[in-house]
Amino acid sequence: MTSDTTEISPLYLNPKTANTRISIVIPVFKHSALVRETMYSIVRQPNFSDVDVIFIDDGCPDPQTYTTLISFCSQWTNVHYIKQANAGLSAARNSGIRFIIEELPDAEGIFFLDADNSLAPYGISAMQTALNDRPETDWFYPDIRMFGFRSFNDYSGDYNSYIQAVVNVCEAGSLIRRRMIETDLRFDETMRLGYEDWDFWLSAIERGFRGSHLPALGLSYRKRAESMLVNSQRVDEQIRDYMRRKHDRLFQTNNFVRMEHDELPRFAVVLSDVAVTELGTDLQIDGFKLSNVAYEKQLWQAIREPAFVSAGQFLLSTTQRIFDLLRRIGLIRWISIEIEQALDDHNFVSVDIVSSRDDVIRVRRHHNFTGRSHLFASSRRLIEEIALDESESWILGLLKLERSYKVFCIEISLPQQYTASQFLKNLAANDFVQFCLHLRCNDLSGRARNVVRDVFLGSRPLNDMMLRARGQFDGVRLPPIADPRQGRIAFVLPHCDFGGVEKVTFCLSRELRRLGVRTSLILIGDSAVYRASDAQSAFDDISILDSKDRIAGWSGPSFFGTRAPKILDDKWARELLNFLSSFELVVSCHSAEILSLFGGLRRRDVITATYLHLFDKTEVGAYCGHPTLALAYEHAIDLVLTCSDSLAFDMAALGLPRMKILPLPNAPSLTWRDSMEPPSRSQNDRPLNVLYIGRLDNQKGLDRLAAIFDEIHQDRRYDIRIIGKAVLTPGDLVLSRYSQLIEPPIYDEEGLSKAYSWADVLLLPSRYEGLPLTVLEAMAHGVVPIVTECGALTEALETGVSGYIVPQDQCVDGFLMHLEALAADRKRLADISRAASARATSRPWSMLAERLRDRLESLRIDRAKAKAAKAAMATSMT
Repeated sequence: MTSDTTEISPLYLNPKTANTRISIVIPVFKHSALVRETMYSIVRQPNFSDVDVIFIDDGCPDPQTYTTLISFCSQWTNVHYIKQANAGLSAARNSGIRFIIEELPDAEGIFFLDADNSLAPYGISAMQTALNDRPETDWFYPDIRMFGFRSFNDYSGDYNSYIQAVVNVCEAGSLIRRRMIETDLRFDETMRLGYEDWDFWLSAIERGFRGSHLPALGLSYRKRAESMLVNSQRVDEQIRDYMRRKHDRLFQTNNFVRMEHDELPRFAVVLSDVAVTELGTDLQIDGFKLSNVAYEKQLWQAIREPAFVSAGQFLLSTTQRIFDLLRRIGLIRWISIEIEQALDDHNFVSVDIVSSRDDVIRVRRHHNFTGRSHLFASSRRLIEEIALDESESWILGLLKLERSYKVFCIEISLPQQYTASQFLKNLAANDFVQFCLHLRCNDLSGRARNVVRDVFLGSRPLNDMMLRARGQFDGVRLPPIADPRQGRIAFVLPHCDFGGVEKVTFCLSRELRRLGVRTSLILIGDSAVYRASDAQSAFDDISILDSKDRIAGWSGPSFFGTRAPKILDDKWARELLNFLSSFELVVSCHSAEILSLFGGLRRRDVITATYLHLFDKTEVGAYCGHPTLALAYEHAIDLVLTCSDSLAFDMAALGLPRMKILPLPNAPSLTWRDSMEPPSRSQNDRPLNVLYIGRLDNQKGLDRLAAIFDEIHQDRRYDIRIIGKAVLTPGDLVLSRYSQLIEPPIYDEEGLSKAYSWADVLLLPSRYEGLPLTVLEAMAHGVVPIVTECGALTEALETGVSGYIVPQDQCVDGFLMHLEALAADRKRLADISRAASARATSRPWSMLAERLRDRLESLRIDRAKAKAAKAAMATSMT
């Protein structure tokens, strides 16, 4: 084989592309005979003079390799030979890249060719044309034509970085531009087991490069029984795990889902009232829109050509108004999660929205399908079966409400302000049936007759990509959240009712949102969000997760008298871990259930925090509860937030590292409203208004409260109100003799302000507390608190100045003494009232939110520095 005998065929010569130089990098190891075929396929190129061929002898022990490659160099001046000690395929390719950077400044394109593969005669001309005609494309990848064990993979269609992250569609024998290697993009020399080309393309994606299909590149790939590709598949999981860790930013949940949202959307939302379909994965953000007619065509194309076209994995039928409503109140992400989970075991999901007279969002599941539906969903698989069914009778029977159709029902109660009549078109199931009937009448309906089923076309059916992607994330589904993770905070609550923990969470979240932080409320264990209007202002979105029989907060092994959480459903817990990993900071607000996931979250670079409010006490007075669990899981917790300085001191005294503790002393959740007339507390001619407001739970000392009321309820100098309900324990039974006085909880701020403005004195005879918001709210309204000595109440008030603190062993007598004194001396009442108001209003939530934001920023910087140092050390070792 000499340059004299090479024939130049004008058939493949494109004069426009002449002089666009291509460098071909060919590593050689034990292919000294086959490399001659490879070289001949290059020499016969019409534009061979525009090519530089770089052979890298990777320490091949066969002397024929040296002889052969030297002979090539002696025949052609544009052939170069590099010999090195055996270092592997990646190192050999990198040697070729380094040679191009240093010695071949005119090379615009670099093509990687293995020594046992070959190039069709038109290959170089096709490469030059692509480089000239498509300057925006960074690299070009071919179809894979295998000889030996014959196979053909057609990778037609637009480049898809999401698919590239799931399966490798780019052969190493691809053409890249010089600008890619000028960013120090190289093959990973530690990867000796295969997939090094896949890793190379993932690195290219991370640098912002994009590929493009080039069908006429002309590569032929030799497939033998023991190729490296075969060996790679044997250690597939080991290599994938390495690549996930290496490309952690690419495989970070939010970034990965963003690629899916943009390039292979999971959901298709068919909006019947506007005849538009929106495709997306994160339904809280805008997706790709097309007409319903165009979507029907796309769906049929996906049925006929699943390797090239996708129409989404799940179809949701609703209206634009309902879709906008669910987005506006921040429920659509959670609903899409529920739909995807339910369709594992059901054919359909029906979401029905009902109006509620109170300010509550409630969820009911597992009831019978009534035909009413504001959103109706099914899977792509079932819709394909309906479209190809010989008869339409089955889908028409859906509205007959037979249980055999396996419809999972979700009922969502929303406050009336969200459910005006114009939003309540509940015919989504009917619209879904009509869509299916219309789909069956499409011009493309029916199975394609020209599909050759024994020829493998494309990477894989696109419908397989979602399931394959789960393999990168513990084998379970990914949350449909494509927002950037930085600046997202999840507050996880076990219930969202009348308690102080919920109020504190709402206050802190609301102020964080004002600082530009995105916050989410995640409810695990309960199915109702009280104070829904406040929740809308405090959080960007809300998720009400069904954790029944899946995770338990207080049923695991005991740690110093407090039972740890226990996972009952491992798959569900792994999905919850994926969901929570979409946040930069996850805060357990007395949600013991999630503490067992904190270790996994930290391994995914999520900052974990527990928000502590008080120590519980056992019946014999021993401390227990959430602070004890914080000690048990201290290794997995980055931040311990405390509602008071004294609780922070207690946690440090118990051995928690001080650097992890961040006190956020509670502030009032509401203050005096300017529109309200201040009460006159100095009047002696009216009864002293005495208020108890809060949970009717045993912790609150309700037996003591009953004893106090026994003494004063018939005394005309006092007027009594009891506001609240039992939440954690049936404490209301202790007050059964005063049941006629018990008023239901007040959730709205205006109602609470009115209650506080009525009161002169607040009673709180608790056995243990943290720093209760009730006391701070009352003080902000000028109410004089009489409380027992517990928790951090000494931080909130000064006894005798802004209220009264009574020793635990003198509770009933002490409370009665102070009530008697205040009833008799209204000037004293007025003075303490003013002092209480001044002290409480000096504690703003905005300052506490800034404190948490600043600590989060500090942790973010520290982690980035640690990660950079680790990467630098790894680089220096290689």
